[in-house]
Amino acid sequence: MITILEHNYPNVVEDIVANHLRVQPSDEELYTSAVQCVHNAFDVASDYCNRVLIPSTASMTIGVEDGVAQLPTAPISEVISVKANGVDVEYRLIGNDKTAYITELPAGVTSIEVVAKVGYSKDIPGAIYRAVALIAGTFFEFRSDNLSGTITSELPMSAKSLLNAYRSYPYGL
Repeated sequence: MITILEHNYPNVVEDIVANHLRVQPSDEELYTSAVQCVHNAFDVASDYCNRVLIPSTASMTIGVEDGVAQLPTAPISEVISVKANGVDVEYRLIGNDKTAYITELPAGVTSIEVVAKVGYSKDIPGAIYRAVALIAGTFFEFRSDNLSGTITSELPMSAKSLLNAYRSYPYGL
């Protein structure tokens, strides 16, 4: 189970608003609406990929098998703490932007609690950026239908194609 403790939308939100939605901060109300559309697009992309894409601090409880725990979200930029039964344990983090593991856990540990910084904090992959821009454009175009932040139509096929490489399987974060 993952609990998001802190959530920070990346700096590219303003870039997508200005360059793709073509809205400037001087258009106050429209700009606020455009920013919200980009935030919603990041949330939808994260849901579609079954992983946390935006910089966040998350708490996770993970099962351990043979001293190894696969983290249900990647990328991981920093592990803040790893505990077993409320006690800090020694570990090793290995992985990349698609898969991360905590290894070298003590014998007999069956589950761990991890607090980590997750998501793309610096360089968001181009495919994710373009997919979010496409989704945000759809939301912005039909913003009267999406005022609550809910999806009223299918995700654009082009956005799905761009995000498929970042999808985490199996589902169920």
